[in-house]
Amino acid sequence: AAGWSLPLLPLQILWMNLVTDVFPALALALEPASPEIMKQPPRSSRSTLLSGPFLVLIGWQAALLGALALGAYVWALQMYGPGSHARTIALFALVAVQLGHTFNCRSRSRSAFDGLFSNPFIWIATFVVVLLQLLAVYFSPLAAVLGTVRPSLIDWIVICCCGLLVVAFVELAKFVFRWKLHTFQPHKTPVFD
Repeated sequence: AAGWSLPLLPLQILWMNLVTDVFPALALALEPASPEIMKQPPRSSRSTLLSGPFLVLIGWQAALLGALALGAYVWALQMYGPGSHARTIALFALVAVQLGHTFNCRSRSRSAFDGLFSNPFIWIATFVVVLLQLLAVYFSPLAAVLGTVRPSLIDWIVICCCGLLVVAFVELAKFVFRWKLHTFQPHKTPVFD
Protein backbone atom coordinates (compact mmCIF):
# COMPACT_ATOMS: atom_id res chain seq x y z
CA ALA A 1 0.00 0.00 0.00
CA ALA A 2 2.92 2.36 0.70
CA GLY A 3 4.66 1.42 -2.55
CA TRP A 4 7.46 -0.46 -0.78
CA SER A 5 8.72 -3.86 -1.81
CA LEU A 6 7.14 -6.86 -0.05
CA PRO A 7 8.34 -6.85 3.61
CA LEU A 8 7.72 -10.58 4.21
CA LEU A 9 7.59 -13.61 1.95
CA PRO A 10 4.71 -16.10 2.32
CA LEU A 11 7.02 -18.75 3.81
CA GLN A 12 8.31 -16.22 6.35
CA ILE A 13 4.74 -15.44 7.43
CA LEU A 14 4.05 -19.17 7.71
CA TRP A 15 7.27 -19.58 9.74
CA MET A 16 6.09 -16.92 12.17
CA ASN A 17 2.56 -18.26 12.48
CA LEU A 18 3.44 -21.93 12.85
CA VAL A 19 6.79 -21.83 14.62
CA THR A 20 7.65 -18.64 16.47
CA ASP A 21 4.10 -17.71 17.62
CA VAL A 22 3.18 -21.11 19.05
CA PHE A 23 5.66 -21.39 21.91
CA PRO A 24 4.98 -17.97 23.50
CA ALA A 25 1.21 -18.55 23.22
CA LEU A 26 1.51 -21.89 25.01
CA ALA A 27 3.70 -20.31 27.69
CA LEU A 28 1.13 -17.56 28.29
CA ALA A 29 -1.57 -20.21 28.72
CA LEU A 30 0.48 -21.55 31.65
CA GLU A 31 0.87 -18.16 33.34
CA PRO A 32 0.02 -18.39 37.06
CA ALA A 33 -3.06 -16.51 38.23
CA SER A 34 -2.56 -13.02 39.61
CA PRO A 35 -2.42 -12.79 43.43
CA GLU A 36 -5.01 -9.98 43.14
CA ILE A 37 -7.58 -12.05 41.23
CA MET A 38 -9.67 -12.96 44.27
CA LYS A 39 -9.95 -9.29 45.31
CA GLN A 40 -11.81 -8.43 42.11
CA PRO A 41 -15.60 -8.43 42.05
CA PRO A 42 -17.28 -11.06 39.87
CA ARG A 43 -17.82 -10.07 36.27
CA SER A 44 -21.35 -9.41 35.17
CA SER A 45 -22.97 -12.17 33.12
CA ARG A 46 -23.91 -9.42 30.65
CA SER A 47 -20.34 -8.28 30.07
CA THR A 48 -18.82 -9.14 26.71
CA LEU A 49 -15.52 -10.89 26.12
CA LEU A 50 -14.38 -8.13 23.78
CA SER A 51 -15.39 -4.94 25.55
CA GLY A 52 -14.76 -1.50 24.06
CA PRO A 53 -11.76 -0.73 26.30
CA PHE A 54 -10.27 -4.16 25.57
CA LEU A 55 -10.62 -3.60 21.80
CA VAL A 56 -8.92 -0.20 22.17
CA LEU A 57 -6.09 -1.88 24.12
CA ILE A 58 -5.67 -4.52 21.41
CA GLY A 59 -5.79 -1.85 18.71
CA TRP A 60 -3.16 0.52 20.04
CA GLN A 61 -0.81 -2.29 21.04
CA ALA A 62 -1.15 -3.93 17.60
CA ALA A 63 -0.44 -0.56 15.98
CA LEU A 64 2.63 -0.18 18.21
CA LEU A 65 3.98 -3.61 17.26
CA GLY A 66 3.34 -2.93 13.59
CA ALA A 67 4.92 0.53 13.72
CA LEU A 68 8.09 -0.77 15.38
CA ALA A 69 8.47 -3.64 12.89
CA LEU A 70 7.73 -1.36 9.91
CA GLY A 71 10.15 1.22 11.30
CA ALA A 72 12.90 -1.40 11.32
CA TYR A 73 11.94 -2.39 7.77
CA VAL A 74 12.09 1.23 6.55
CA TRP A 75 15.50 1.58 8.18
CA ALA A 76 16.64 -1.63 6.47
CA LEU A 77 15.33 -0.40 3.10
CA GLN A 78 17.41 2.75 3.47
CA MET A 79 20.49 0.80 4.54
CA TYR A 80 20.31 -2.18 2.16
CA GLY A 81 17.62 -1.45 -0.40
CA PRO A 82 14.77 -3.83 -1.22
CA GLY A 83 15.53 -7.54 -1.05
CA SER A 84 16.49 -10.39 1.26
CA HIS A 85 18.42 -8.30 3.77
CA ALA A 86 15.59 -5.83 4.38
CA ARG A 87 13.04 -8.67 4.56
CA THR A 88 15.22 -10.48 7.10
CA ILE A 89 15.26 -7.36 9.29
CA ALA A 90 11.46 -7.05 8.95
CA LEU A 91 10.95 -10.71 9.92
CA PHE A 92 13.30 -10.57 12.88
CA ALA A 93 11.95 -7.22 14.10
CA LEU A 94 8.41 -8.60 13.99
CA VAL A 95 9.43 -11.70 15.94
CA ALA A 96 11.32 -9.49 18.43
CA VAL A 97 8.29 -7.27 19.10
CA GLN A 98 6.11 -10.36 19.50
CA LEU A 99 8.57 -11.85 21.98
CA GLY A 100 8.81 -8.60 23.93
CA HIS A 101 5.04 -8.30 23.92
CA THR A 102 4.74 -11.83 25.33
CA PHE A 103 6.06 -10.44 28.61
CA ASN A 104 3.61 -7.52 28.41
CA CYS A 105 0.68 -9.90 27.90
CA ARG A 106 1.23 -11.62 31.25
CA SER A 107 -1.03 -8.93 32.76
CA ARG A 108 -3.00 -5.95 31.47
CA SER A 109 -2.21 -3.86 34.54
CA ARG A 110 0.78 -5.33 36.40
CA SER A 111 4.33 -4.61 35.27
CA ALA A 112 5.99 -7.12 32.98
CA PHE A 113 8.76 -7.25 35.60
CA ASP A 114 6.40 -8.23 38.42
CA GLY A 115 7.04 -11.93 39.08
CA LEU A 116 9.34 -12.03 36.08
CA PHE A 117 10.52 -15.55 36.86
CA SER A 118 7.21 -16.94 38.15
CA ASN A 119 6.51 -18.62 34.82
CA PRO A 120 9.53 -20.63 33.63
CA PHE A 121 7.64 -21.59 30.46
CA ILE A 122 7.92 -18.00 29.19
CA TRP A 123 11.70 -18.24 29.42
CA ILE A 124 11.75 -21.67 27.79
CA ALA A 125 9.54 -20.36 24.96
CA THR A 126 11.80 -17.31 24.54
CA PHE A 127 14.87 -19.54 24.36
CA VAL A 128 13.21 -21.84 21.80
CA VAL A 129 12.09 -18.92 19.61
CA VAL A 130 15.52 -17.27 19.72
CA LEU A 131 17.16 -20.60 18.85
CA LEU A 132 14.76 -21.13 15.94
CA GLN A 133 15.39 -17.60 14.68
CA LEU A 134 19.13 -18.16 14.82
CA LEU A 135 18.67 -21.37 12.84
CA ALA A 136 16.64 -19.40 10.30
CA VAL A 137 19.72 -17.36 9.38
CA TYR A 138 22.75 -19.46 10.38
CA PHE A 139 21.56 -22.89 9.17
CA SER A 140 22.06 -22.51 5.42
CA PRO A 141 19.35 -24.93 4.16
CA LEU A 142 16.68 -23.26 6.31
CA ALA A 143 17.95 -19.78 5.40
CA ALA A 144 17.67 -20.69 1.72
CA VAL A 145 14.07 -21.88 2.16
CA LEU A 146 13.06 -18.78 4.16
CA GLY A 147 15.07 -16.35 2.02
CA THR A 148 16.97 -14.88 4.97
CA VAL A 149 20.50 -13.52 5.23
CA ARG A 150 22.82 -13.15 8.22
CA PRO A 151 22.23 -9.86 10.03
CA SER A 152 25.16 -7.61 10.89
CA LEU A 153 25.89 -6.36 14.41
CA ILE A 154 23.99 -3.11 13.80
CA ASP A 155 21.06 -5.15 12.46
CA TRP A 156 20.97 -7.19 15.68
CA ILE A 157 21.00 -3.97 17.71
CA VAL A 158 18.02 -2.58 15.74
CA ILE A 159 16.16 -5.90 16.09
CA CYS A 160 16.76 -6.10 19.85
CA CYS A 161 15.76 -2.45 20.30
CA CYS A 162 12.40 -3.23 18.66
CA GLY A 163 11.75 -5.97 21.25
CA LEU A 164 12.80 -3.73 24.14
CA LEU A 165 10.88 -0.68 22.92
CA VAL A 166 7.56 -2.54 22.88
CA VAL A 167 8.10 -3.49 26.52
CA ALA A 168 9.05 0.10 27.40
CA PHE A 169 5.99 1.68 25.72
CA VAL A 170 3.52 -0.78 27.25
CA GLU A 171 5.21 -0.46 30.67
CA LEU A 172 4.73 3.29 30.46
CA ALA A 173 1.04 2.85 29.61
CA LYS A 174 0.57 0.39 32.49
CA PHE A 175 2.31 2.80 34.86
CA VAL A 176 0.00 5.64 33.83
CA PHE A 177 -3.04 3.34 34.23
CA ARG A 178 -1.96 2.29 37.76
CA TRP A 179 -1.13 5.89 38.71
CA LYS A 180 -4.56 7.13 37.56
CA LEU A 181 -6.31 4.28 39.33
CA HIS A 182 -4.52 4.91 42.64
CA THR A 183 -4.72 8.69 42.37
CA PHE A 184 -8.38 9.03 41.45
CA GLN A 185 -9.80 5.79 42.89
CA PRO A 186 -7.44 4.76 45.71
CA HIS A 187 -9.65 1.96 47.10
CA LYS A 188 -10.58 0.38 43.78
CA THR A 189 -8.76 -2.68 42.44
CA PRO A 190 -8.22 -2.99 38.68
CA VAL A 191 -11.20 -4.43 36.85
CA PHE A 192 -8.89 -6.63 34.81
CA ASP A 193 -5.51 -8.26 35.16
